[in-house]
Amino acid sequence: MERRRCAAYVAIDQVTGTLVGKAGGFMLVHRGTIDKSGASDLSVIIAPGSGSGALEGISGSLTIGRKDGQHFFDLAYVLPDTFGEATAISGCVRCWSSLATIGHQSGTAVK
Repeated sequence: MERRRCAAYVAIDQVTGTLVGKAGGFMLVHRGTIDKSGASDLSVIIAPGSGSGALEGISGSLTIGRKDGQHFFDLAYVLPDTFGEATAISGCVRCWSSLATIGHQSGTAVK
């Protein structure tokens, strides 16, 4: 009988690019676990206060998926408007393979 092991990981990614025409960056914080039964849990959030440049004040989360042997990332985000209200810009971006550069094309793959 194969013995299953538990595991956990944490990671931080620095992301820079342009989102809805706004250049800047932010940090993503990962926290993942897997238990002996094989059940897993993953949380990836935009680190509060990490937005820089025109992305200052960004908040949100990232989900990681896999389709046809390729990973993809869905970034759900909220950006405050120029008056500090967090209602002006929100959306979801799908990126394939890399988050090094983010383009905003809601609902389509960004390569």
